Amino acid sequence: FHWAMYGNGRDESYLREHLASEIQKGEVVICPQFSREELFRTIRQHDVFIMASENEGGPLTLLEAMSLGLVPICNDTPCLVQEVVHPENGFIIPRDPGNYAEAFSALHHDRARLELMSAAARKIITEQYGLNAMAHRYLAFFKELAQPSASISWRADISPRPILGLPLL
Repeated sequence: FHWAMYGNGRDESYLREHLASEIQKGEVVICPQFSREELFRTIRQHDVFIMASENEGGPLTLLEAMSLGLVPICNDTPCLVQEVVHPENGFIIPRDPGNYAEAFSALHHDRARLELMSAAARKIITEQYGLNAMAHRYLAFFKELAQPSASISWRADISPRPILGLPLL
């Protein structure tokens, strides 16, 4: 196995220190940030995307990786993951190293399953999160915002402001 970690962050020095032997052997590569085109070219060389974040909102890297056919192995942190990752295209697991290893091992020992899950990962992103699908979602959202509604009531401590160009509902 070869592991590649992309980007940098507060844990980079810790990882470099604790994975020094693996880095020296070439088993682990910690890559600095580089151009988007180079990143996509590099990511296509991988089979799996692991997301082990403690906090996550809308992980764009997950969508990008899946669009390239990487099978996601994600922890169960509530976020977009639950909308996108399903048993046929990836794994949502409790955040424990053993669970990541089990999912990774299952894919390693069943390459046919890996290929099917890869195709399913690519399919959900292209069909449900591609440019046209997202444009339709945004348009529907803006149309909904533009509709007057008497049913919206705000708590006293919340003072909403309208989106520029739209009236406050």
